[in-house]
Amino acid sequence: MRITKTPFELFHIECGKGWESLYKPILEYIENYNKDKKEEEKIIVTQVKEKFGGLRFYVSHYTDELFEMINNAENESYEICETCGTRDNVGLKGGWHETICYNCVKKRSKESCMPIQWINRTNKEKYWIYPDYDEKIEEKANEPDF
Repeated sequence: MRITKTPFELFHIECGKGWESLYKPILEYIENYNKDKKEEEKIIVTQVKEKFGGLRFYVSHYTDELFEMINNAENESYEICETCGTRDNVGLKGGWHETICYNCVKKRSKESCMPIQWINRTNKEKYWIYPDYDEKIEEKANEPDF
């Protein structure tokens, strides 16, 4: 019997709804896997979150199939907007790294009345996204190699 709660038990999913298509099949796989297992054989989800702009999925142990599912979902998360789930015009928000599409970063800039630095993942061009206009930064971005 475990006494300490995992971050997943305390906070559940710690990333945007845009990645639901990535983490939901994994959670369903674990639920189905655990149905006929003894307590000590069950896979425990310890945390599902965003880190450095990508999905992170932590479990107590895994099968080969689950490992592949998690690995694929984590890699794919860099191509999907964490906010809305689109694969169109996705980039990386500066500061607190976040994989986010142009439309969502523009909306956030307007809502906050603040400029946001954003790197287009396709062409590596860097921009300041302002509420009413965008400003391209001349040098190419040295985006982290995920």
